[in-house]
Amino acid sequence: GLYCVAKLTEEFDSQDDVTVNNFANKLKNFTNKASNAFCQTMRVRMGMMLGTFNKCKEDEEFKNNCKRTCLMWKRRGLVQYGITVRAPCKSFYNVSERATEEMKFGPGKTRDGEPMVPGR
Repeated sequence: GLYCVAKLTEEFDSQDDVTVNNFANKLKNFTNKASNAFCQTMRVRMGMMLGTFNKCKEDEEFKNNCKRTCLMWKRRGLVQYGITVRAPCKSFYNVSERATEEMKFGPGKTRDGEPMVPGR
């Protein structure tokens, strides 16, 4: 299947914004509390010093202060570009109103049972 949004591809300011839209359910609070430079530098520095250590996974304080950086690292490479799909409306439906077979909590809910962000 496809993940689609009503927002046009060119309305996103960056590739990161598309990634956040696709993978973050709490958009309003989805920023780095610390500076972007701090988050990027610390994640890279710790990874290089400790090999396989994942600062985003193993350091809760860092994860809490650098949410956006950690999402971008986790989802790197999953969003390369957006494409326009033109198809009859009967081929698509809104999962906030109608659930797919995989949506065990029903329409409008995430895989964890949380309400989806309006407009997604």
